[in-house]
Amino acid sequence: MPDFVRFPLVLLFVSGLAGAILGLVNGQTEKIIAERQAEKSRAALAAVLPGADPALIEESEIPDPLSTPARPRTIRTATAYRDEADRKAGRILGYAVDGEGVGYQSAILVKVGMKEEGGRLVIIGMTIISQSETPGLGTKILDVKSERNLMGMLMGRTYPDEKTLNPEFPSRFSGLAADDARLKADGGKVDGISSVTVSSRATCKAVADAVRRLKAALAAQRKEPAR
Repeated sequence: MPDFVRFPLVLLFVSGLAGAILGLVNGQTEKIIAERQAEKSRAALAAVLPGADPALIEESEIPDPLSTPARPRTIRTATAYRDEADRKAGRILGYAVDGEGVGYQSAILVKVGMKEEGGRLVIIGMTIISQSETPGLGTKILDVKSERNLMGMLMGRTYPDEKTLNPEFPSRFSGLAADDARLKADGGKVDGISSVTVSSRATCKAVADAVRRLKAALAAQRKEPAR
């Protein structure tokens, strides 16, 4: 076979083989990424909807009223039940919705669990899904409350692994009426973190965004005007 025929055929074979291998690797990578995202989502739902049966969490989606042609958005709502009896009776444990706020140098994404109580929404859990704030400063919104102290360590006291503890700042939102989830400096009931005002306020705005989204979703479900 002449070289001018053989070389293109070899190149074509090698290119096809490389493409097939790359496609296989990309397919496996996408599968792993999707599995990790699903696992992360399940963990976030468990954190903000304590007591919910993971098998009885139903998700729905509607267009966001603030959506624009340039930035189409949707509202995804998770509705949770404690057990099958509650689901059949329509006794909802709570809802979970994502929210977003703009921090000092990144968007702060949160997932907020809420329930209806006495005609208002009450926060039952909140977790920060992602952020890229300034290390050692804005990232304090993810710090855990350490119980370690010098005396305890000298006496040989054992402490839980801090990697297993939940961040302390998000816990400040639990039990608050949704409309009170603002910094005290802004008329709300959330204690901000000293020297981390921007990230603290951005987290509150992300929670407020989640509250707005849930109100819009419930209004659409009940065919009522959003409040």
